[in-house]
Amino acid sequence: MYYLFVFTKTSDTVKAYEKACALYSKQNVTIMPIPNQIDESCGLAVSIHDLDICEQVRFLAGLDTPASLFKVDVDIDKKGSKGIQAAVKVGQNQIGAP
Repeated sequence: MYYLFVFTKTSDTVKAYEKACALYSKQNVTIMPIPNQIDESCGLAVSIHDLDICEQVRFLAGLDTPASLFKVDVDIDKKGSKGIQAAVKVGQNQIGAP
């Protein structure tokens, strides 16, 4: 399982990545492609490893760009291959909301 911060603009993704790198160890922050199960994005997401859900939500609330937080559950098959079992939105900030 891991969490993804999802954005509608690539520039917002890069901005969040830079903020996460400034706040946390850069080796724990990743920009990655969005899984097919998530369709409301620019195609890239930010993942911050080794943070509990409370810290993930705190980071989401501190962003100054519209963003959603998804919990992604991973399944490993008998061959050891990883596959996405589910991607569920667990939060969204209200930046830019009407």
